[in-house]
Amino acid sequence: MKKLLPIILFLLIQPTESISQITGIWHSSYFDVPFTDYCMQFNGDIKSWTMTRYDGVIRTLTFDANRNIETDTCIRPMQTTTPRMVHTIASTLLPKFVVFKSKNDFEKKHVIPRKKERHRTYNKQMQLVKHKAPNYLEKNTFNDSGDIIIHKEIRTTTETRAWNSIHHESPTYTFTLKTSQLILYRYNDKGSLTEVEYFHSTPSKNIKMVYIYNDSNLLIEVNKYDSYNISVQNMPSNYLDDILKKRINTTFSIDDFFDNYWEVGRPKISNWKYNNQGQKIEYSSDFQGETYLRVEWEYDEFGHVQKETQYDVKWNRVRTIIDFDQNGNVIKQTDFVFDGNKDRVTNMKISYDQNH
Repeated sequence: MKKLLPIILFLLIQPTESISQITGIWHSSYFDVPFTDYCMQFNGDIKSWTMTRYDGVIRTLTFDANRNIETDTCIRPMQTTTPRMVHTIASTLLPKFVVFKSKNDFEKKHVIPRKKERHRTYNKQMQLVKHKAPNYLEKNTFNDSGDIIIHKEIRTTTETRAWNSIHHESPTYTFTLKTSQLILYRYNDKGSLTEVEYFHSTPSKNIKMVYIYNDSNLLIEVNKYDSYNISVQNMPSNYLDDILKKRINTTFSIDDFFDNYWEVGRPKISNWKYNNQGQKIEYSSDFQGETYLRVEWEYDEFGHVQKETQYDVKWNRVRTIIDFDQNGNVIKQTDFVFDGNKDRVTNMKISYDQNH
């Protein structure tokens, strides 16, 4: 069986959904499933990988016998993970990706500490269920399979900022900021994620994702609700503090506090189609009932993905083509430019260990 090798994201992530940035170059495909945690993945026993980007930037990775990164020519700082992913990446990732990076972090199994940790409590699987520290409280609830189902967090910070006007005795002022968040994850009887609700102290950041599967448990539709779908205007600034004071379990509903909370307009809808072998062949995304993006995949006679084509439906044109090798790794990405500039072509050269 070919080995799957995850590699931490290595380039800056933009806060907007740049398709060329979050598809083939960074991981096998953004459109595989929406549960990406922004980790790149390689298939097969890879020895080295060299990317020559459209702007001339070259990066090479080499790997040891255990498939760990041995050398890396990247001169940019690596993005690292910290105990609380939501806070470190919320400013750079779209919210719908934040909840999945967080999910992976919450479900992490920790190494048994040599000394008992006074501020942290773990379950039998060594997953963090409580972390209490000065100005910080976190509680996590898991199901029997180790999947996170409820995450609660309260954080208090002190910040100092400069006045934007004159006539103050001091050039700066200090204030206390309290932020809270509540994330609920729900699953079907096959263990697949069916819904995520993310609530933040700032209501405009709240989102809800609903996942729909076919009889084979293949994802066929995603409905995304965000601030445009929230029925409540001018929510109280302490609304989440009040909610977190109550006992929260799997029956929690935001509608118990605000009527028809997610009921404004239509959600953003994404759809997947599959062939008889269960391989994805088409992805589409619409907004307000209008499809704006379609993606198609082509396979060879052995079932290996060969090409991914992304269409800008509104303008009826191809905007990106991604080519794969027989291991399913991206070897070329072409982004078509329509402003008179040269198309952007990025190439990946991959060598494999023939002894495995």
